[in-house]
Amino acid sequence: MKRSRLKRGMGRITTARLMRLPLPAVKEITITRWEGRHEECMKPVTVKSFAEANRVLEQWRASAPDYGQGYDKVGFKITFVNGDKYDGRYDLNKANYKGYADQPTLEEHIIAIQKYYSEHKD
Repeated sequence: MKRSRLKRGMGRITTARLMRLPLPAVKEITITRWEGRHEECMKPVTVKSFAEANRVLEQWRASAPDYGQGYDKVGFKITFVNGDKYDGRYDLNKANYKGYADQPTLEEHIIAIQKYYSEHKD
């Protein structure tokens, strides 16, 4: 299988594997808010599932910029049970389901970015 062109922390994950649903089983996800309320920034939160990560993102969304006013950057690192690793950036605003910010959930973000890279290869 061809490897994804996305180089950041891809490990052994291929585009084809990430685009299959569901994603591989998660060992842990660490998310860090890089921008936003100082009380929430640069304090990594480690969780055991996408559902828990999405709950944290929803909490942070309350203090994120409104739609059309920008977004806050959130970094994430995922370790899958099989040992694969994936890291990237999630753009957070109050309405991630519309506009230029990322998808509403972390899983949808990963699938969308991998689909984009697979469709726009050289």
